[in-house]
Amino acid sequence: MKRRFAAVLIAVISLLTSCGKNNLRSDITKFIASFSITNAVENYPKGSYERVDISEENGSIFKVVTTLKMNRENAENLVYDSLKISYENDVQTTCIHHFVERKEDKYFYLDGVSEVEKSSEEVISLTNEFFYTSSTEGIYTGGMFMGDAFREILPNIQDNVTIDSENKLLVYSYVNHMKEKNKEVTITQTMVIDEYGMLVKDDMVKVSEQGKFETHIVVTK
Repeated sequence: MKRRFAAVLIAVISLLTSCGKNNLRSDITKFIASFSITNAVENYPKGSYERVDISEENGSIFKVVTTLKMNRENAENLVYDSLKISYENDVQTTCIHHFVERKEDKYFYLDGVSEVEKSSEEVISLTNEFFYTSSTEGIYTGGMFMGDAFREILPNIQDNVTIDSENKLLVYSYVNHMKEKNKEVTITQTMVIDEYGMLVKDDMVKVSEQGKFETHIVVTK
């Protein structure tokens, strides 16, 4: 399941970055000036997201629902809750739940197997997962902060980008008809990113002879 959805993402990025780079439009340049992990963290003291991956193959439907909730507004009431549930034909097959619980003025990290005490600083570090899961040379990726990764590909996708100045949003919408191993494939995607580089919403659907693969993400501030 993971490999299938990762392949969809890689296919889209590969296609877009294969084109020659163009000068970035001035309205996009102005909008992304505030993209930074610092701005994102400062403006999201709390947040959550839900990601739903759906695969329809050979008459079966596989679904993975991943949610993450975090709140670090108050050091005395920090929240970190990560939940991943997998289904096959609406029957739950796995459930992975990692979360932090406060007991007697102490924080404990629970993963269904063990319970480990954590300091406030360690809990805050866990909540960073909402924004990113990896950082290399100041480039943050893997979470809901899309600013760095998106900035890299914007010159190649700007024809499919609009700026909603009133709501302070960047909207990327794309439909691609392509071939994989001589088979017709259609990929449709719409992404909405806010002024800090945080994902607001992402809907992607890939349809081929193998089946239908979808990823839907909604972020709540």
